[in-house]
Amino acid sequence: MTTRVAFFDDQPIRLRGLEAELGDCSDLAVVGSGNSLADLQSFLSSVASHDCVVIICGRLAGEDNSVIRQSIQTAGQSKLVLMTGSTQVASAVKVLEAGAAGYILSTSTGAQLIDAIRCVARGEIFITHSLAMSVINAMRLASIASRKPANIRLSLREEQILKLLLHGKTNSEIGMRLAISEQTVKHYMTILMQKMNARSRTEVVLAAQASMTSPAVSRDWIS
Repeated sequence: MTTRVAFFDDQPIRLRGLEAELGDCSDLAVVGSGNSLADLQSFLSSVASHDCVVIICGRLAGEDNSVIRQSIQTAGQSKLVLMTGSTQVASAVKVLEAGAAGYILSTSTGAQLIDAIRCVARGEIFITHSLAMSVINAMRLASIASRKPANIRLSLREEQILKLLLHGKTNSEIGMRLAISEQTVKHYMTILMQKMNARSRTEVVLAAQASMTSPAVSRDWIS
């Protein structure tokens, strides 16, 4: 099955280069291109954009992601990918939250671009590999922060265990430090997971880190 692709970039030379990268890929077909927002909007409003992977370069998209959000509304079954020079994790998170299906750096190779297009065409989300883990963690942290209790009250022992957990200590190390059994540490971990609305040890840490940046949560126990 052939994947339909369109490129939009305000630099004609780079646009031709992007199109050339797909020249030898029999499963990819360029069906649209343009150098302006008007070209992009016209394409997304046409029948040609149906079920298409649309690559939008950063300078066309602007800095506030409004172009991405507006394009998503008219894109129908199309999947939008932002190609940008920004390596800021926060920028990538905002673009994906705005509805983009991919975030790829403009320094990527042709092979990486092709990989991104195929990935998005399969219905997956693509993030440039060098940013992927940081972006995923940031999105997980935001998700946990949005569903954690407004106020978390911990016992003295729970505070002690959480502080050691934030310093990367294992259950065994925590038990030795507090002179309690590893089984007892696991018991308190279960309580912490319940109180912090977390599903794993990792999410307990992420929820605690989210509390550090939330003005709505008392942070005396994190100091």
